[in-house]
Amino acid sequence: MYLLPLSKSQQQYGYENFFITPAINNDFLKDRGYIYHSSTDNYNSSYDILKKNVFTVTGVTKNNSNQYFLQLKNNTLGEICYYKYKTVNDLAFPFIIQGYVEKATQRFVGKEVETTGEKWTSGDVIDAVTGRKITIDAGKRWKISEIVFAKENSDEPPGLDFMLKNKAGESIAIPFLFTNDKYLLIK
Repeated sequence: MYLLPLSKSQQQYGYENFFITPAINNDFLKDRGYIYHSSTDNYNSSYDILKKNVFTVTGVTKNNSNQYFLQLKNNTLGEICYYKYKTVNDLAFPFIIQGYVEKATQRFVGKEVETTGEKWTSGDVIDAVTGRKITIDAGKRWKISEIVFAKENSDEPPGLDFMLKNKAGESIAIPFLFTNDKYLLIK
């Protein structure tokens, strides 16, 4: 699994719920010594150390407080850690499945797309490479050059984006979820 980047405003706080061992009880969770790569400023794991790390789930543990922990192998650092999994809030899950990204890459990279709808005619978009404003009219053709983890340097929630390039050499990042007939038509 890929660990998703945090939005710019959240990076200072780091990642929550990573531990060096599964917690026995809630008091245990407040002990900084058990936080995996603890940040010096809080009780979370350091963003700078964990960003862009890749993990493999090697087991699941339930403690005596009925909390679930995923046992993870950090493939990037070669270490074992535990992630406290909250079964009631899957939106807080900070990972994306590696196979999903690989399948999406196989399916979409190299395909042509066409911008559609009002979204593109009402304003300017920032070129992802140069930072210049560009205007995108409906009906413009682009090619999906790669799938990237975007928004690391913004306050928007992180996620997957299509990196699109046109014949003029302009590049834009479009959220993966915009791939429907309302915004982006895949040819």
